[in-house]
Amino acid sequence: MRFIAAAVQMECELGRLGDNLARAESLVAAACARGARLVVLPELFGTGYRLDEDYHKHAEPVPGPTTDFMTCLAVKHGVYLAGSVIEESVMRGVPYNTEVLVGPEGLVGKQSKIALYHREKLYFAPGDTAVPFETALGRIGLMICRDIRFGEIARALALKGAEIFVVSYAAGLIDIATQARAVDNTAYLIAANRVGQELDTKFCGDSRIIDPYGRVLAEAGSEEGIVTAELDTAVIGEARQRRRYLQDYRASLFLNPGFYR
Repeated sequence: MRFIAAAVQMECELGRLGDNLARAESLVAAACARGARLVVLPELFGTGYRLDEDYHKHAEPVPGPTTDFMTCLAVKHGVYLAGSVIEESVMRGVPYNTEVLVGPEGLVGKQSKIALYHREKLYFAPGDTAVPFETALGRIGLMICRDIRFGEIARALALKGAEIFVVSYAAGLIDIATQARAVDNTAYLIAANRVGQELDTKFCGDSRIIDPYGRVLAEAGSEEGIVTAELDTAVIGEARQRRRYLQDYRASLFLNPGFYR
């Protein structure tokens, strides 16, 4: 199967949900006008990233207002749409940073950020599951920003069948780790980052789409916009047969704590 994927690279206004959703809606529509069937939004695209001690004030359930908005867009355009939101937890005041995947059929799945970054540990509870989700486009694994730095997360998703990684970022650096995770797991990877600045955090852009051989198919600069590329699911099977990284992975050895002593 061949289809177009898109990474939306956008600037957000801190705490201004309505304005940010309107901007996201316009960018998603532009991506769909280019033929995209899978669209990835940045980390906390609706609220902005540097809310710090006010994160909990913007928490909402999943499904909830932002995921309902995403689902409406997915239904309207006939696409799958991913992005992260501040998810309300059963522990009031201790939310999750959660990647949500929706499609024309509604909410497909969610996964909370596992590898929290420095100050995030003061405000969020960490996620502890990594499971891909079946879609009409293939099995999709979800990650958020720093999750990409821990190869075990991507590997767990791949071993459970993930063929496409979507990664929502609010980062000042996107580098070769994106290619490494795609190559390690012979999977496509779509990374959507922020641009602009909040407080002392400057976002670099550099959103990208990478194929299972680690080739960068499309890459953005430092301005707001969209990058698109064609994905071919046949390439996943071809790469996995040629490289055989997953076949040769020795889970019984590498997941044994004694191996690291």
